[in-house]
Amino acid sequence: LAVEVVTIDTTAKTGEVHIKFSGTLSSSTDTVIKIWYNGTDTMPATTDTYGRNAVWGGFSDVWHFQSAGTDSTSTGKTLSAINAPTHSAGKLSGNGFDNGTSTDKGYRKTADLMGFTSATQSFRQSIWFNLNTHPTGTGVAWIMNRMYGESAGTQTRFTYNNNSGSPKLVFQNDGGGSNAEYTVTLTIDTWYNIIYQNEAGTSRIYFEGALVASGTISGSVGYSGYPDEISFLTDRTSYAGGCTPAHGDEGRLIVGSYSTANWITTEYNNQSSASTFYSTSAEAG
Repeated sequence: LAVEVVTIDTTAKTGEVHIKFSGTLSSSTDTVIKIWYNGTDTMPATTDTYGRNAVWGGFSDVWHFQSAGTDSTSTGKTLSAINAPTHSAGKLSGNGFDNGTSTDKGYRKTADLMGFTSATQSFRQSIWFNLNTHPTGTGVAWIMNRMYGESAGTQTRFTYNNNSGSPKLVFQNDGGGSNAEYTVTLTIDTWYNIIYQNEAGTSRIYFEGALVASGTISGSVGYSGYPDEISFLTDRTSYAGGCTPAHGDEGRLIVGSYSTANWITTEYNNQSSASTFYSTSAEAG
């Protein structure tokens, strides 16, 4: 099976391991997957048949944010660190990153390499998000951002808005359409799984594995000189009040398609409550 070992502690028997299973996993009968190690042999090369890159078929890009913005897929689109975000324990077993109190700190890809081909193209962008402090007044916490186009592009942004005392998650497209908005007060220092995606012109917010809001995307708006890019926990232009302190972990991107509702629920259950999704046995051999 193709495998990526992000972190592993062979003494504590803990780690973050991603496996691409070949076949169908039963929902009623346990499937046994064994991880072999001897402390000497190395993992398959990232480009091997069973290496890291083969795990993420179906995703355009995956970033674990262990200590940098390294991409775990074959596309290799490493994100640039903006103003040196710090790294600490994330939602999954490895690290995530913290944007501290900087007015612009996080991860961003600024070159024209993300693969977007139109302003209304389907895509899915996701992250595990942990808020340090609530935005004040009409403050905005930037969570994710996507930009398409040089002289006639459009920006889609996903934010947590205080909106004068009525906090909500907002999926907004600058070029036109109606916002997808979900009114919710996030609990400080709590991890939330957040996905926003464009499903062929319908914008949707998935929160904790469930669809909670829908809107529309249409048209485009000119942003002269802005490249095809994405970002996490930072905005494109250091927007005032746009970087409320927060943690982020496990960023994922699909360009040209999107995840089904059932896939999103299963993905969330896998990561959110691992002990109810699988169990581990004693070491053998």
